[in-house]
Amino acid sequence: MNNRLWKTPGFRRTTVWWAAYRAHHRRGAADEARAPLPRLRGGLVTQPSEQAPSDGYAAAAFVRLEGTWVLHRTISGIGTMEGEAVFGKLPSGVLRYREEGNLHLHSGYSGPAFREYYYLLEGNFIRVTFADVPPGERTFVNLRPERGDGDTFAAGGVHHCGPDVHSATYHFADESLAIMVEVRGPETNYTVHSVLTRRSNPADCLSSARHREMRGRAA
Repeated sequence: MNNRLWKTPGFRRTTVWWAAYRAHHRRGAADEARAPLPRLRGGLVTQPSEQAPSDGYAAAAFVRLEGTWVLHRTISGIGTMEGEAVFGKLPSGVLRYREEGNLHLHSGYSGPAFREYYYLLEGNFIRVTFADVPPGERTFVNLRPERGDGDTFAAGGVHHCGPDVHSATYHFADESLAIMVEVRGPETNYTVHSVLTRRSNPADCLSSARHREMRGRAA
């Protein structure tokens, strides 16, 4: 089964998710050609200028992602998920996102689940792509972060899958990342709300390792 949706036996027994999965594979490939990249202004997704100057917001948001996060998710009318998410940097600079945890469905299923994406920094944009193919080949959403309250950033993007529309909003902060995806279509109507809270970042890990090394030498 493709990892764009959670791989779990309970997934197949959940009517809404299984219908969405089949629709995604039956119609999705024809709908994922690149479209003009969306921006988020005042909570609305709009189309950016093709010649927009560099503002540095995408890079500032992107650099915050690497590390390990605690994941809490609710899927309206379907269930919840608790687990861990890791943004790991590849040699190319691309971030590979992988989440693992326990999925609890209202249908009664409870068990392990995971999924993966790639995050690519491309100028003023962060492109999120599916991980069943090499990075950048199949796009989920294109995000153009903008300055939010304080030292935060917000971005939005839309993914079309057959008759279904996935509207995503991302809110980037130093210690948290909130992602909400609303899925609407003739046979689908649910919202996935994910909150990631930072557990560690590469700098923290390096600092801890050096601290342990210094303590060992002192002993």
